[in-house]
Amino acid sequence: METKPEHEIFGEDVDFEHIRDIKRVFQPGMLSSQYFFNPVSLRNSVSELCGPGSEDILVYFKVIGGINITSNDKDEKRKWWGAFQDFIPLVERIPAGCEVGYWYGSDGKEYLSPEFKESTPPYQAFAHLFGKGIDGFSSFVNQNPNKIDFSSWTYSKPDGSLAGGKTSVWIGKSDVLLESAWVLNNAFHEMEREGYKVGSEEMVGDRRKEIRIIHPERGALVGSLYGKDSITLFLEKSSLVKLVEQSYRRLMKQRMATVRGRSSAKQRFAYNI
Repeated sequence: METKPEHEIFGEDVDFEHIRDIKRVFQPGMLSSQYFFNPVSLRNSVSELCGPGSEDILVYFKVIGGINITSNDKDEKRKWWGAFQDFIPLVERIPAGCEVGYWYGSDGKEYLSPEFKESTPPYQAFAHLFGKGIDGFSSFVNQNPNKIDFSSWTYSKPDGSLAGGKTSVWIGKSDVLLESAWVLNNAFHEMEREGYKVGSEEMVGDRRKEIRIIHPERGALVGSLYGKDSITLFLEKSSLVKLVEQSYRRLMKQRMATVRGRSSAKQRFAYNI
């Protein structure tokens, strides 16, 4: 299955505040402020969308950030990759995919390797989960060096800068999503049992985190986490189509306004000359 323009518009461009004609609400929702997923809520909502079988779906991770695993150990001599090395064995077999990489060299630009070498410590480390839907990133330059940050941005460049937008997508089967959500949830629980602090950071101006799941023939789910408030909305296909059309019209109006604004600016410039 491939992404189509209507999928991208709904997954990336339709504002949460514009969502209407909701068929059903699940609360708490599929996202957890502490353990990333609420697997039971996710299973219930995905069953509503996909039925009892395994279906092809698109999963958009939208503005996921501020979720992390942090060591409570205040020992400054503790190696920065400790949390990362403890976490990876818990998710390396996640059904939706896990790709691990380490950047080596004094500035992280010498070479990339999937192998960890403590004798020549890496500059930074990353784990791509759900393809590149979710990125776990760790580096010695973090404010708390023994920490993993999770986001829908991609931190796979050697200098640690962002390599993608705020929204990422994973395409797969609904049963694979459910199994993978359990694995990730269990990994967060296990890290907590090992003494790590897990969950979302409380920040001023925190943005809404979303996961949007699209079934091309049946509709969509919108999982929202705002602070600690978690909710999932179920929309039938007719509602999804209407939202996409409305969003497209708004986008075209904005572009036309931008073009007219540029044209007026050019005319004023020519007149001044």
